[in-house]
Amino acid sequence: MINPRQSDSNEGVGSNPAPPASITLHLSPDLAAALHRYSQQSGQSPAAAITGLLRSALQLTPSTSVPPALIEEVQRLQDRLSQLEELIPKVEALEGKWLAF
Repeated sequence: MINPRQSDSNEGVGSNPAPPASITLHLSPDLAAALHRYSQQSGQSPAAAITGLLRSALQLTPSTSVPPALIEEVQRLQDRLSQLEELIPKVEALEGKWLAF
């Protein structure tokens, strides 16, 4: 059952969001228990948990911006990984050989 109704939630999009719809769900006992556990673990109300899970499942979650420092760190790690991958054949060639210093 879907009924439009006003809510304190700011989950609409744009400057004049439409009022959210009220939906009644009938859940199987195992799904209700899983939702209860998820709500407790996430610290959200069941309604907020359901909304977040639906947004994620329907790919409606707004994208988050990534800090530039994190992008730089990822690039640095990718560069380092490339360097290490280039060394693998050399290490394999030396495997089992004794090196004198």
